[in-house]
Amino acid sequence: MSTRRASAAETVRLALAIAAATASAVAATVLLPSTGLPVAVHSVVVVGCAVVSGMLVAGPSRFARIAEFLPGK
Repeated sequence: MSTRRASAAETVRLALAIAAATASAVAATVLLPSTGLPVAVHSVVVVGCAVVSGMLVAGPSRFARIAEFLPGK
């Protein structure tokens, strides 16, 4: 595989991981009010859903590279 193709494939994988994390966070935000969980727990569950889905799509090593861009580091 050429360097250009490998770079493009890596970019697509990271974009898919970001899209999966965003989609799961949005889905959790929409579905959580009907679960009966306390409102204080909602933000923790939303972040947890985003992290788990991003790791499942990209793998732990790639997701760790994405996490470097998050605020608070």
